[in-house]
Amino acid sequence: MQALIVRDRFDNAAIANDLKQELSSICSNIVEIESLNDLEKAKILLDGNEPCLYYPNVFLRHVNVPLRSILQFHKENMCFSVLVSRNNLVHPNIEPLSFIPSKVFKANRTNNTLFFLPIDSFNVTGINFTYKKPDEKPILFLYTHNKSEYLKLTLNALHFSMLDTFQIKILLNAPTAEVRDVALAFANNKQYVEVLEITPNSIFSAINLALQYFDRPSKFILMEDDFILPSSVRTYFPNWAFQFMDRLNHFDMVCWGWSSENCPTYFNASRQMESCMTDWVIDYKKDYNIGGHCLAINTDFYIRCGKKHNSIEPVNLYHVPFDEHMQANAKKVCVPSLKGYHIGFNQEMDGYRRRTVDPNHSKTYTVKSLTTNVEKKLNIEDLK
Repeated sequence: MQALIVRDRFDNAAIANDLKQELSSICSNIVEIESLNDLEKAKILLDGNEPCLYYPNVFLRHVNVPLRSILQFHKENMCFSVLVSRNNLVHPNIEPLSFIPSKVFKANRTNNTLFFLPIDSFNVTGINFTYKKPDEKPILFLYTHNKSEYLKLTLNALHFSMLDTFQIKILLNAPTAEVRDVALAFANNKQYVEVLEITPNSIFSAINLALQYFDRPSKFILMEDDFILPSSVRTYFPNWAFQFMDRLNHFDMVCWGWSSENCPTYFNASRQMESCMTDWVIDYKKDYNIGGHCLAINTDFYIRCGKKHNSIEPVNLYHVPFDEHMQANAKKVCVPSLKGYHIGFNQEMDGYRRRTVDPNHSKTYTVKSLTTNVEKKLNIEDLK
């Protein structure tokens, strides 16, 4: 019996080894490839006429599933190229269970997670799966001020993307009543969501304040209130936040890319992402538009970029690095091959690139949790 695992060198080694150990009891041949670009090479090492278990990433685990019986069933029903499971208990995801190597080809336009499902596939019901999580738990900061409709869409999409919950901290920058209502409604009955209100409006500096308020976590995810994760995230990257944290052990930044079709004309939206056969794009400068809309970053790197940025632009009133400063200083950046939607670009009402504020604005702010009632007075420069 055999299995194919798709993993790159940045995937969590301990979780990958755990998977191989689990499979070794039933599979004498376990083949690993970095992406489906190497599928044809893998088929040389696989028996083309024998069913092969398929793991599109090392985190996937089947729950109480007799894998040996799955392979035996497939062997008895070789007329089907692929056995497919639909998981209805957690999310209605579709996952290939096993495939016949000689009947599946790279030319079928696929990538690691968008695995091609031929017409002659068989849907196996009653099989559940989950995803193992790295030890490091994500914390996500989302700052907002006055875009209540955008915020509602962003939060709904974020919640829809989650297979497992993680900490979400919504930072209300002197919010409008509508924004406050949206945030509190979203947080209702969600123990992992906390809503904080900042006064006066700290604009981009909300991130500095959040890092101080929560005792400077070593890593964090920064999200803007107008970035929508597509619904397909929960199928293709259902544990994306945990993977982002894990990949920060190898990269300065791990970011969602965004589709350029809906950005302002001065962004030159003609670039299109070429179809790829991999989950992750490492050389982002060639193929991707990325920004500060949703990125994971190491806190120390964030602070270093802030210090360098402020030394170059001493008139900076926010005391934070912007996405272009972090990208310029990052040596290695990783992005998923799937893209999101930066909906704020649909309308130029937000004055993009206009960063002027009152030069006499305060550096000291009050941050109060509307969830726990804990209040702190913080200076945006103290993070440095």
